[in-house]
Amino acid sequence: MRDNHPVERVLGVIRHDPVRWTDGVPEIDAAVAARAMKFAVEYFLRQMQRGSIKGRVERGIGEDEGRHRLSFQHHDRELTMIVGHDGEIISQELTVTAPRRKRV
Repeated sequence: MRDNHPVERVLGVIRHDPVRWTDGVPEIDAAVAARAMKFAVEYFLRQMQRGSIKGRVERGIGEDEGRHRLSFQHHDRELTMIVGHDGEIISQELTVTAPRRKRV
C-alpha cells in the first residue's frame, strides 16, 4: 500500500494523510517529516522541542490557491513540502548544504 491514502482502516490500523488541518493550521505527522529530513523520529521530536528545527508555512495564491508550502530548517538541511488542501504531499525536496569550514 502507498502512503498518502485518506483515512482508512486496514487490519485494525488507521491510516491517514500525513498532513491534517486544525483551525486552518497544518499539523504534520512527525514520522513523515523526520523520515523526509533523514532523521530518527526521536531526534526530530527532541530538536523540535528545543526549537532547533524552525518551521514556516506559506499559503499559495493565484494558480497555487489551495496549496501550502511547509518548510523545515535544521543546521545544514532544509525540507520543503508542497501540500494540497486535502493533506496530500504533492512534492518534497530536501536540500543539504556542506558544512562551513572554520578559518584557522
